[in-house]
Amino acid sequence: MAIKHDEAWSPPVVKFPAPGRIAMKAEMIAAGIMNKYGLKVTVLRSLVESEYYHCIELELQSDESARRLKAVWVGTKEYTQFRSRKPGQADPFADWLADAERKQVPQERPAWERRGWFSAAAGWMQHELDRKNIQVTGSVQQFRVCSLNSAILRVGTSQGDYYLKADYKAPPNEAALTMALARRWPQIVPEPLAVEIERNWIVQRDFGPTEELRASLADYSATIRAMAELQIESLVNLDEWKKFGCHDRGPRRMMDFLGDLDALASVLTRGPEPFSSEQLVQLNAAISELRNNYERLAGMGIPDTLVHPDFRLANLYRHEGGHWVTDWSDTMIAHPFFSLAWFIESIEQMLADQKIPDDGDGLETIEQVTNAYLEPFEAYGSTEQLMESLALVRKLATAQKLCWLIDLLPYVEKNARSFRVVDGMIRSRCRMLLESRD
Repeated sequence: MAIKHDEAWSPPVVKFPAPGRIAMKAEMIAAGIMNKYGLKVTVLRSLVESEYYHCIELELQSDESARRLKAVWVGTKEYTQFRSRKPGQADPFADWLADAERKQVPQERPAWERRGWFSAAAGWMQHELDRKNIQVTGSVQQFRVCSLNSAILRVGTSQGDYYLKADYKAPPNEAALTMALARRWPQIVPEPLAVEIERNWIVQRDFGPTEELRASLADYSATIRAMAELQIESLVNLDEWKKFGCHDRGPRRMMDFLGDLDALASVLTRGPEPFSSEQLVQLNAAISELRNNYERLAGMGIPDTLVHPDFRLANLYRHEGGHWVTDWSDTMIAHPFFSLAWFIESIEQMLADQKIPDDGDGLETIEQVTNAYLEPFEAYGSTEQLMESLALVRKLATAQKLCWLIDLLPYVEKNARSFRVVDGMIRSRCRMLLESRD
C-alpha cells in the first residue's frame, strides 16, 4: 500500500523510540499506524533492520479503515515506474513485491508470519479462556513478534493477563513437552492453561508483577538445586523425553558433530564475509581441542540428562510452593552441567551490565549456586571431580550452542532476516572459538 504524504507517495511510516529490540515493539507499531492513519494492523515480520529504519510487513485487520485513505495498492509494475535500484543495491520493497507475487510461501516461514494466523490464534486463545470460565476484558494484542523462534500474544482477563506462545517447528514440540514436564514435576514446571500440540501453542497465565514474583539473588541456590534434582530424576525415563524430540547433544554426540564439519564449512565459506582458508585451518585446530575435551568429559562418569538451555533470571519465578522454571523450548539431552554453566554466564553478564550490584554479592552468589547445584551429583564423583567437569563444560559452552544453531538451520527460511540472524550467530561463535586460542 502506498499513501500520499503531501506530494509524495510512500508506504505507511511511523516513528518510535530506537532503544530495545523490534520484537517487543509490536503494540507500539500497531498503535502508531492506528493513530496516524486509522488502520488496524498486526505485525507479520521484519524484513530489514538498520541503524536508521526498520522495514516491516504488516497485515491489515480491517479493509474498511483502508478505504478512507487516499491510498493505492502497488505491484511490481507500478513500483518500477517511480523507483529503481542501482546494481547491487538492496531494495526491500522490490524484494517483498517479487516474493508476494510468486504467491508461494516458503515452507520454512513461521506460521505467525503468515496472513490469517493472528486471527486464528487469537480466536483459539479466547475460546480456551471461555472454556475455563475466564472472562476476557480486552482485545488480544501482539506482545512479541519478529523473533527467531516464537511469537507471543497477550490478553487481559478478569484474572489478570494471559499469554499465548507459538513456538517454531524445530524439535522438541514445546507444547507437548511442557505439559508432560508439568505433570511430572509440578513443583517446578507450571502447567499451561491449554495447549494445541499440532500447532505448538501454549496458553499460560501471567505470573504476576515482576518485582514481586521474579526470582532474585536470594532465590538462585534453591532454584538451581531444584533443577539439579529434576535432571537426576529425568534419568529414570530419558527415552520418554527423546520421544518429544529433545535432541541428543551429549559428549558422544558432540564428538560426532565436531568430527564432521561439512555443514559448518558450507555456512562459513559463503556470504559477503567468508572465512579465509587460514581461518578454517585455525578453526579446525580449535575444534580438535574441543573434541579432546568432550572425550575427557565423557570419561568422567556423569550421565546425560534433560538440560534447560535458557536457564536464567528471565525464566525464573517464585510461587507459594517454591520456584517456577519457564520456557522449555529447545530442551535437550546433554551433560547436565550446561544448565549450571549458562546460569553462571547469565549472572556474570548481569554483573558486567551492572544489573546487580558488583559488591561481592554476585561472586558469592556464583559460589553458592555452584555448591547448591553440585551437591545432588556427589553420587557421581568427588567435589574436585565435579568441579573439574564443570570447568570443562564451561569451556565447551560455545560449541554446544554452535551445534544447536546448525541443527536449527533446516527450519529457518532461506534469505529471510531470521536466516541472516542464525548465520551471523554461527559466524560469531566460530570467531569466539578462534579468539579463545589466542
